[in-house]
This record gives sequence, structure tokens and C-alpha cells, in this order.
Amino acid sequence: MTDSSLPSDVSLPNSGFKADPHIKSRLKTLKKNFSIVHDMLSGTGGTSGFGWDPEKCVLTAPDDVWAAYIKEKKQAAPFKDKALPYYEKLCTIFGKDRATGARAEDLGDDEIVQETPPVSPIDVDMDVPISSGVGNKRKEAKL
Repeated sequence: MTDSSLPSDVSLPNSGFKADPHIKSRLKTLKKNFSIVHDMLSGTGGTSGFGWDPEKCVLTAPDDVWAAYIKEKKQAAPFKDKALPYYEKLCTIFGKDRATGARAEDLGDDEIVQETPPVSPIDVDMDVPISSGVGNKRKEAKL
């Protein structure tokens, strides 16, 4: 489920919470936090040395790896020694929303065969009269 597919008028009965902004905001935060942890575990962006302890549900890494990574990405600091019991469930929810580059293709250094000139979205010929006679029957009937 994406954030935009959640109707804004949905509410949880007897809770006082509406989907917008409460639930949407929470989903956005969960997705952002998932992305940070997922990048650390998958090695995205040059990360290495991080592991996962499935019993404690925490990220594992030597202190020097943590220090170097936090120096580069300060938003990862809260996840050191923090239990993430729902990480595997979040993988199911948000995992397919992540671009991994696995199917990326390099276009290579082939030469451009021919460049097309820029065209405006609507080419209007100013010499052509606006009324072409098509559809005027309806206008005449109203007069």
C-alpha cells in the first residue's frame, strides 16, 4: 500500500485519529527508517560490515564501522543498539518500493545518431482561422 492510496477521510473508530495526517505521517516515518536500515544491511551506497541479529532484532557491526558510517550519515545514529522487531515485516511492506539497480542497463557510449529539435508542446499555426466550420451547427441552433 502506498501513502497516496490511503483515503484521507478514513478514521479509526473511537480513536480520534484520521488517516491524514496521523497515519500517513507514521507510514512516511516507517518508510524512511526502513530505508536507512535497509541501505545499511544491503550495502547500498558503499556500506559494508553491517549484519543482522535475528534473535535480538538489531543491526550488528564493530564500533569502528558504526563510527565511520554515522560520520557520513548522521540519520543512522539512532539505530545503533536499537531493537527493530518489525524490520522483517517492513521488508514485506516496503521492500518492493526500493530501487536496487539490479535491472539497470548501461546505455554505453554509443554516439547519438540524430538529435531531434526541441518542439513546443502545442504548435499553433497563427495563419489558420480559429473557426473551421466544424461544430457550428450546435452554436447556430442555440441562437
